[in-house]
Amino acid sequence: MIDERSQQYLKAIGQMEEEGEEATTSSLARSLGVSMPSVTEMIQRLSVKGLVEHQRRGQVRLTEDGQRLAISLIRRHRLWEAFLVRFLGFSWDEVHEEACRLEHATSTGLEERLASFLRDLDTCPHGHNIPYRGSPRRAEPAVPLSKFPGPGPVRVVRIQDETAQFLRRLTQLDISPGRVLHAEGVRSADGSVRVRLDGHSHQVPAEVAERIMVQPAQTEDVPTDKPVAVAVTELRPDETGIIADLSGGKSFVARCLALGCTPGAEVKVVRNGGRGSLIISVRGTQVALGRREAERLLVKRAGGT
Repeated sequence: MIDERSQQYLKAIGQMEEEGEEATTSSLARSLGVSMPSVTEMIQRLSVKGLVEHQRRGQVRLTEDGQRLAISLIRRHRLWEAFLVRFLGFSWDEVHEEACRLEHATSTGLEERLASFLRDLDTCPHGHNIPYRGSPRRAEPAVPLSKFPGPGPVRVVRIQDETAQFLRRLTQLDISPGRVLHAEGVRSADGSVRVRLDGHSHQVPAEVAERIMVQPAQTEDVPTDKPVAVAVTELRPDETGIIADLSGGKSFVARCLALGCTPGAEVKVVRNGGRGSLIISVRGTQVALGRREAERLLVKRAGGT
């Protein structure tokens, strides 16, 4: 059994290989936020254990044993992310750090039961492939939004930055894996990308666009200007909507149903101060929802189809 720090290195190398990138001491230092001497020392230790191969000033490669361990760590991490979002009501910006802790404490048996419970789910909430048992999976071909030639429709494939702050920023822009948007072109002045989504144009900063991986969308996938479901927190006071979906865990869904918040029901926002609890009116009764709960209650604005 290797220690947690060594596991982090193997996982980082595995993720780079998955993306078709070269793992080097410099790229590992940037990815892990450590010094070059620290990387060099760790690579030497892993090499002695027969987990990596490394030539001086060259690429670092996983051996067969190293790849097996790296794949398992990546798989466990993404399985836990999917489980936390789907069944415990976590939002996608909350699960990365939790999964980082859980992946190191997960046995092989628990890993397989978790995969079976999730019915061999293909991707995590951030769009990354969940490897099959013992088998690497190359990432789906994609380019950063900042490098898409455009203009034209693109589908968001995966997100390269899983920090909470970055994901919350994407949530505000309503950008997530599977979303189809129309890239209108890169602005030469600052490298930002203008995109059109649900009839509205947004300027995506260069540092954000470079971490959103996309691929050309098929013609039939091109979005229309019809309204789509948004979190009830997006509605202003006195604005009404129709409940479209409940995206939380089982306990949250059960509570919503008990309160009358069922798909198809009309909901009116009574109070939405931008922070704290949200008060809505549904079926003639006022209901207070925590901000996190309200973000999982999806509605279509009144008049939408």
